Parts: sequence; C-alpha cells; structure tokens
Amino acid sequence: MKFGSVLVLGILGVFCRFVLSSFIQSKIDSPLPISTLIINVLGCFLMGVVYVLGVEKSLLSDSLKAGLMAGLLGGFTTFSTYSLELVQFLRSSLYFNFALYFLLSQFLGVSATFFGIFMTKLCV
Repeated sequence: MKFGSVLVLGILGVFCRFVLSSFIQSKIDSPLPISTLIINVLGCFLMGVVYVLGVEKSLLSDSLKAGLMAGLLGGFTTFSTYSLELVQFLRSSLYFNFALYFLLSQFLGVSATFFGIFMTKLCV
C-alpha cells in the first residue's frame, strides 16, 4: 500500500511542480530561478504541515504519510534542479546570484518548514 501511495502521489507531485513552475515563469521575470525557490519553500512549508499531522499527531495512516512526504512532496520539490542552478551560477561567475539564491533557499526553506509546523500545531 505504501509503495502505491508513494508512486501515485509522486506522479501528482511532479505534475504539480511542472504546472506551478510553468505558471510562475510566465508571470515573473527574475535573474534568479524564482519558480524553483517558490516551489521549494512551499514544499518545505507543506512538509512541516504533514510532519505534524502524520508524525506528531498520528492523524495520517502510514501509507498516506509516506505518500505525502516521499511521494507528493518528494516529486514536488526540486532539490536536484536547485543544485544544478547553483552550479550554473558558479560556472557563469555569477557569484552574487549564487550567494543570494543559496542563502534565500536555505533560510526560507528552513523557516517555511518551521512555520508549517507552528501553524499546524495552532490549528490542530
């Protein structure tokens, strides 16, 4: 059951990432890969929410928890894309963009996870 949940929700996560990324790129022109940043921060927030619901509160079945965390959010977030984008900044000698994108991604990602946990604990 867990494997099926991870597979199906993983496909959904990849699809959601593609659609949201395409939408963001059509609306925002930025020297940073802003769609990857937004998706990763949103994914971190949602991971915090699922963590509280599934792990701390035990409100989700093991299959759903695995499907949401490893499948949906694993397919939705884009760490490998993020890593490649950072390498491309370095190879292009865009050191300021590298540093800004790296620091924003780390700070906003961790903050979003914390905020997701905090908000979910307030509501549940």
